[in-house]
Amino acid sequence: MTNHLDLDIEGEFSQLAHPILIVWGQEATLTPITDVEPFLTVNPQARLQVFGESRLLPHVERSEGFNAAVLAFLGGTPQPEEASVAPLTAAGLAPLDDAATTAGSDRSGRA
Repeated sequence: MTNHLDLDIEGEFSQLAHPILIVWGQEATLTPITDVEPFLTVNPQARLQVFGESRLLPHVERSEGFNAAVLAFLGGTPQPEEASVAPLTAAGLAPLDDAATTAGSDRSGRA
């Protein structure tokens, strides 16, 4: 996790006991989606929502989907129907299908 934030937070992050929503743009190049794997590995409470057609600002670039994902995470509304699940595998991040690249995905995705 060091070098991802230029701050080693692995110990603290691994001990967070509450649900965690990590939001990532699938097309991010400065921090590609593969950089999220250590966060998902050290804390099973972490859930990843990947937004296609988004880079560093999914909350701006995909605001409607972002708001829906946050509300669903907080228990306010159901997850958008077009979101799909792509589980983290032992080999790494599982590839997304076409539907996930437009809306989002739980736990993992690819750049």
